[in-house]
Amino acid sequence: MDAYLGGLVRWLSYVGVKSWHSCDGHGKEKPYIAMHNEQHSNITNNLLLRATSIERIGVAKGMVKGQYNLLKTQLECRFGLLPEWASGRLKCAKAKELEAWGKAFVTAPTLEAVFNKSDVS
Repeated sequence: MDAYLGGLVRWLSYVGVKSWHSCDGHGKEKPYIAMHNEQHSNITNNLLLRATSIERIGVAKGMVKGQYNLLKTQLECRFGLLPEWASGRLKCAKAKELEAWGKAFVTAPTLEAVFNKSDVS
């Protein structure tokens, strides 16, 4: 069984929500936890939905952080230590801005051109 699903089943049992069967899907199907009664089933479904949403948010934030780190490293390698204005723009940037600046970086002759040339739509 998947460690995440197994941990969830153990935690649910610890707080008094008993399951009678669970399966991680073996990589082919959606994982599930079968509960003893409808109330426990509703509790589990709500927890799983929230966990999935939180996981998606975490993955998205991690992707933006990765884009930020890569672009910052590339800019510093090419143009040297970043001035405060450039660092500030990078720190506040959304994923689309980071992607556009990453593309502009390839051909921009100066640091200013990276931020001015990019088409963020």
